[in-house]
Amino acid sequence: KAACKKFLRGECGLREEPAKPLAAVISRFDYQKGLDLAAAAIEPRLGRCQLAVLGDGDSGLAEAFSTLAQRHPQDVFLRHGFDDVLAHRIYAAADIFLIPSRFEPCGLGQMIAMRYGGVPIAARTGGLLDTVFESSDSGRCANGFLCAPNDGADLARALDRALQEWGTADWAGRVACAMSGDYSWDKSVPQYLSIYESARASREQSGAAGNERRA
Repeated sequence: KAACKKFLRGECGLREEPAKPLAAVISRFDYQKGLDLAAAAIEPRLGRCQLAVLGDGDSGLAEAFSTLAQRHPQDVFLRHGFDDVLAHRIYAAADIFLIPSRFEPCGLGQMIAMRYGGVPIAARTGGLLDTVFESSDSGRCANGFLCAPNDGADLARALDRALQEWGTADWAGRVACAMSGDYSWDKSVPQYLSIYESARASREQSGAAGNERRA
């Protein structure tokens, strides 16, 4: 992670700051994604972290990130458009992955980021809530940080918690948990089959009971 971060900082013109984590946004620029909240939350914290952004879409959001990069040229990198190679380099370098969606049916970015050892900060909505866990109270290991959807203040608090924990043993445990997540079809298919078989068995039992009553 440190080597990837050093390379990306050199490539993107970011100041070399080994003591600071790198946050990332790789996304379509859209109101749904809550990126206006992300831009507002991270600017006051750029003294404690840096930001790499890759994406395109809504002109207002693009302008917000452009302004951020102009104000903080050594701490914020922005690339408009989509570049698959650069996207993977950012995933590989990022310590924190921001995905504060207002709504999110699934969300792939957080899964990719976790595979690369990035810790997501995500909104409690849709597929994000199914894959990102801040605590182990649910019986699953903690792999990220959560905030309320459409709540910039709560996103800022989640970012503060992440920045405070970064570099500690607790952070290392969160990274290890994130990297161990399995969201592949190898895991999902047996679960779908189990549900299908259970439903089929229940239907067969209901049909048999109905036949007995008619008899």
